[in-house]
Amino acid sequence: MKASIAGWRLLLLSFCIVFCVVIYAGCAQKADSDTQQKDEITLRVLTVGSSSEEACERISRALSEITMQRLGFSVELIQTSMIDYDEELSRLHMLNNSPDLFCYMQPEDLLKYVEGGYVYPLDQMLENFPWLTGYVTAETWTCVRIGSKTYAVPANNSINYCQGFVARTDILEELGIDPATITDWDSLHSLLLQVKTTYPDMTPVVSHFGQTLQTLGQDPLGDNLGVLLDNRGTTVENLYASSQYAEVCARMYQWYQEGLIQKDAAMGGDAAARMLYLHNGFGYFVKMNEDNLVSNINSAGISLSPIVLGDTIANSSSVNLGWCIASSCEYKQQAMELLELIYTDQETADLCIYGQEGIDYLRLDQDTVTSIDIQPEAAWNTVAWGWPNRDVASVWQLSDGELPVFPTTGARRSPAMGFVFDSTPVQAAVNRCKTITQKYHNALMSGYLDPDEALPRFLQELEEAGIQDVIDEKQSQLDIWLSSR
Repeated sequence: MKASIAGWRLLLLSFCIVFCVVIYAGCAQKADSDTQQKDEITLRVLTVGSSSEEACERISRALSEITMQRLGFSVELIQTSMIDYDEELSRLHMLNNSPDLFCYMQPEDLLKYVEGGYVYPLDQMLENFPWLTGYVTAETWTCVRIGSKTYAVPANNSINYCQGFVARTDILEELGIDPATITDWDSLHSLLLQVKTTYPDMTPVVSHFGQTLQTLGQDPLGDNLGVLLDNRGTTVENLYASSQYAEVCARMYQWYQEGLIQKDAAMGGDAAARMLYLHNGFGYFVKMNEDNLVSNINSAGISLSPIVLGDTIANSSSVNLGWCIASSCEYKQQAMELLELIYTDQETADLCIYGQEGIDYLRLDQDTVTSIDIQPEAAWNTVAWGWPNRDVASVWQLSDGELPVFPTTGARRSPAMGFVFDSTPVQAAVNRCKTITQKYHNALMSGYLDPDEALPRFLQELEEAGIQDVIDEKQSQLDIWLSSR
């Protein structure tokens, strides 16, 4: 009897051991599976730049080493130029191959992405990322809300800017010109004539992706089809029919006839920093603030001095960069974690903005970097403003000295700061008007067209395309938005 009981006990013990081994193996296999699944997550990020595929792969590997260690997933960086960015993003979306993370560069682009279903609303997720919501000002957050929902994390860039011009510091020094004495269009004109006389082979003004003037100081209210002139008031007006616009067209045409503006400037081309080299340029117009000045000097690799031509202002177009999570993204939590890392971590921000130390840039001290003397064949070529938070990254400066000081003053806020125009009710008219402005605007602003002949045609075609319907709709929406504040 005892032997029988002992046998049953032995059998039961064996069963328990086998059961525990099976359960343990199953748990271990599940843990290994979960770890493997996490390790297999790769976030695709679309950024602005012109790096080679080899360079993108190199920086992606370096970034993935950081993210795997800290967050448990990898990152694949994809680049396209600023001028092709919107088209490339739309193409990827149509192919059902949207990146997980991407940025927008114009307020109207964000609205288009929302209406197209590209982007995921972030409000609920942001509750778990209080640092992001607290770091960015409430005023800035209003510019990334469509309706009652938040669709992007705004970049931590300066929202104040003014109309300005950047000029080669070496040429200014040779001419004995203090850039602080150039304060208006007439004094800039005199300077450009002096440059042309002293350096006949130099192009005084070069373009930036086909643009000569990037702003006339207006609040564009999204698309420049109806603006607040001089960033003031609450009456939506036709920028292109204003006396200010006509005066600038006439001035640019005169400058072009005098040989001060790059020939065929409106016909496309590259970034202004590269055009300086291609056309032996002296300078170019910019939307001026400290961040843009640093980015332009960094891109050019030479000292550029700021020339301020207007008051410092701010409007919704100032918030011209924000980061979105694609609606199709499978790993939205990880995407937010990556954004927070880039916003908060100096090592990660330096890698994204400058590349790899000793390969793409040199470090001067713990918080300061500069360009490397000889760029690698597959250099990391991006733009500092295209990343979420330049403030957390190391400061870039020229290797032979500090950056010029940009005069900062209080900005005049547009009454429509935070307003986002919904073009849906008049989309057909907007599309027609945009086609017409693409035909005339840059050509007039670069002096390529005689405004006495071209401007009346431009205005007539805009009228026939329905610009007044767009202005009326924008005024109606702005009035409602103002009354609700």
